[in-house]
Amino acid sequence: MSYTIDNYLDELKQALKGSDKAIIQDALADSQEHLSTALEDALAGEQDQDEALALSRIIAQYGTPEETAAAYREIEMRTATSYAAKPARSKSAMASFFGIYSDPRAWGGMLYMLISLLLGVVYFDWAIVALSITLVFIIILAIFFRSVATFYLLSIEGLALMEGRIVEALLHVRMPRRPLLHPKDLPWKERLKHQISDQLTWKKLLYMLLSMPLGVIYFSAIITMLSLSFAGFFAPVLQEVWGDPILRFGSLDYFMPNAAYPVSILAGMLLLTLTLHFSK
Repeated sequence: MSYTIDNYLDELKQALKGSDKAIIQDALADSQEHLSTALEDALAGEQDQDEALALSRIIAQYGTPEETAAAYREIEMRTATSYAAKPARSKSAMASFFGIYSDPRAWGGMLYMLISLLLGVVYFDWAIVALSITLVFIIILAIFFRSVATFYLLSIEGLALMEGRIVEALLHVRMPRRPLLHPKDLPWKERLKHQISDQLTWKKLLYMLLSMPLGVIYFSAIITMLSLSFAGFFAPVLQEVWGDPILRFGSLDYFMPNAAYPVSILAGMLLLTLTLHFSK
């Protein structure tokens, strides 16, 4: 069968229908890059070579859409296995509750919530500041619009991929590892128009704008819960070693009775356990 690169990608996408979206995006990006690069090299080596014939030879080596889809489905199966939660063994309610300490997803979720505020500020500021600069260049210095707008859209793409790596590492959710496909060999105006009209570009921008308020919520919630947990743990130590009261209202100090120490430590441990469950 005679293919064009676009036809090949369409059939590959159809063959991968129902697979994880991240796998589909990576498969399409990999295939487009490989076929385009190989075709350019082949045509550059033989100036009079027929493009369709050269592409047919490349696909014969690379694999049909069905064969490529089968290879990526195998990758998907391995990925799903590595990210899937381990089969739950029959445990008591107590063992299941405190078993959260050995779950990397819980610790990853907690770390993600702790850094979410910093990431949110970076994403939000870049989305607003860089967009404002781009708009200024559009209005005042239209001659630089191409460079500034292209850089801005590429930066959004790059930050989205970086966020995907963080999410994949900490939250164990498969994310795309290759950028979105854009038509090749288009004039820069058409290429820019395609990027601007792509709804995923605006979804990424919206995600970056929402990341700061969400980061404030995540960070505040996790810091509050951790603070209360550690307060329960260390309040008896602070009171016994340094003589610090557990509460202070003006000139009045409240010291915890010695009999309440075990309760305070247990409460701190329970709250820390609940914090891990909440993070997960």
